[in-house]
Amino acid sequence: MRREKEAEANRLFLLQQAKEEEELETQIRAEQFRQQQQFQQAQTQSQAMMLRRTTSSGSTDNVSDILTPGGIPAMGDTPVEEFEDEICIDGVRFTSVKLFHPRRGRFFPI
Repeated sequence: MRREKEAEANRLFLLQQAKEEEELETQIRAEQFRQQQQFQQAQTQSQAMMLRRTTSSGSTDNVSDILTPGGIPAMGDTPVEEFEDEICIDGVRFTSVKLFHPRRGRFFPI
C-alpha cells in the first residue's frame, strides 16, 4: 500500500513538473513572437520614416533606392559598422550597427 502511494505521489509530481515545463515553453514562445513582432514593426517604421524623409526632399520615390542590399536604411554621413555574419542579441538580428560619436554640448561635455 505504501509503495502504491509513493508511486502515485511520484506520478503526480512528474505530471505537475511536465505541466510547468509546458507552460514555461509556451511563455518563452509567446515572448519570442512578441519580440519578433516589435522588431519587424520598428524596422517597418524606420523604413517608412526614411522613405518620407527622402521623398519629401525629392531625391527618390523608391524605397529600395534608400536601403542597403540587406534592407538597412542608408545612414548618410553617420558611420556604420557592417559584419559578414549576422549577429543576434536578445532575439534581434542584424548585420550592421550605427556608430555613435558624442559631440560636445549640453548633454556630452567632453
